[in-house]
Amino acid sequence: MQQDRSSQRPLRALETQDAGRRARRQRIKGRGPLPAARPVIPCPRGLHRASFRRLLRLHTRLVRALEALPTRRMAAVARKQVGTRLTNRLRQVRRALGLPVPGPRAKGWYRTGQAAQLLGISPKTLLRYVTAGKLACEWSDGGHYRLFARGELLRFLASRRL
Repeated sequence: MQQDRSSQRPLRALETQDAGRRARRQRIKGRGPLPAARPVIPCPRGLHRASFRRLLRLHTRLVRALEALPTRRMAAVARKQVGTRLTNRLRQVRRALGLPVPGPRAKGWYRTGQAAQLLGISPKTLLRYVTAGKLACEWSDGGHYRLFARGELLRFLASRRL
């Protein structure tokens, strides 16, 4: 009985070695499993090919980071901040690539953070634009926060795209 078991062991080892060799040969010959197909994004007119490739890599990296965000160990407040930064950057990249950018629900007036999200910039940059006079805003009735008109934001967004 012991001879039978010992004789089976080398055969099994040879079979696994053989399977490993076959798999390596297939990978070398290019017969291995095909990578997952990525959606084809056409290069926008006027964008340099190297810039387009860089933006595509950045787009992929941002999408993966947003997908992995719920599993990262961090405080809820920090996770929300990181998510907002990644989302804003992804909107900028999608705009540069000529892809559709989902916007917030249409409203008449936006607060600072919501207006910044609509424009795809940080709230601090939005306030700098207000200080420089590039964008108009009004104060709330109590004077506690700024309000931005939707028409003004869309006009500003259209002027930035030119």
